[in-house]
Amino acid sequence: MAKHDVWPQQIWTARDLKIPIFLINASLAENSTRTKPLIKNFLNSVYNDFTQIYPISEEDKQRFNIHYPGCYVQIMGDTKYDQVVLRKQAAEKQNLLSERWCKGKFILVAGSTWPEDEEHLFPALRELLIKYEFIKLILIPHQPDEKALKAQKECFKDWEICLFSARDELREQRVLITDAVGYLAGLYLYARVAYVGGRSRQGVHNVMEPAIFGIPVLYGPVHKNSYEAIKLAENNGGVIVRNKEDILRWLDVFIQDADLCKEFGEKAEDFARCNTGATNRLLAGWKEILSK
Repeated sequence: MAKHDVWPQQIWTARDLKIPIFLINASLAENSTRTKPLIKNFLNSVYNDFTQIYPISEEDKQRFNIHYPGCYVQIMGDTKYDQVVLRKQAAEKQNLLSERWCKGKFILVAGSTWPEDEEHLFPALRELLIKYEFIKLILIPHQPDEKALKAQKECFKDWEICLFSARDELREQRVLITDAVGYLAGLYLYARVAYVGGRSRQGVHNVMEPAIFGIPVLYGPVHKNSYEAIKLAENNGGVIVRNKEDILRWLDVFIQDADLCKEFGEKAEDFARCNTGATNRLLAGWKEILSK
């Protein structure tokens, strides 16, 4: 089982059938409801039936040890990092966009955005399009439905727009709006800087997807749901932006200072890569357990 998908009846059934059961990519936030007395009392009998629990960090391990001291807990890392490496390798083979459209341009990708993100992000992007002729945008709404696409088209109606489904027609358009799902990770390949959405819903989306491409990653203040977003900012690969002014200031800096942009990007990729390997560690551990 992964993350928080802890289903008591499933675990108890596995226990009764003597089937080993593991919780991978486990996390336990400081303010999690799973640390509250009533829920903790119930979950004690659930977590204790796991063969092993593998938290993603030392902080999470310590919290499991405090709140669920009867469990066997061992840090293995997060398989999410391995997945983004595989997605990057796949993206490099896809050739989603023509070299002609991208060459010599500073491309900003806004991935998985909600209206709450766009309220702050899009005014900043409009100013940058006016200020710099070499700027191009790839916009990827979290839900590319008719309402979201219409709003994005309206916001950037002063510039030529192309939909991703018609990307064969890309020529000089400065705004590409993605009207299909499943291409987010692949489109980060073309970015010089990325903004990741989710500022006021369930929290920021996957910041590792752009980080693995070696680019600075911007995201909003609602990111405590994401361990990697917190750590990425601490390692100077990610930037937390709270409003239009923050976004405009940081994007302006990265556009004008190529060395700083590269430095942030390298730190982002280093952070993503140094945390890989959880998948192989898990498989090696299970092989040893099952061989007995």
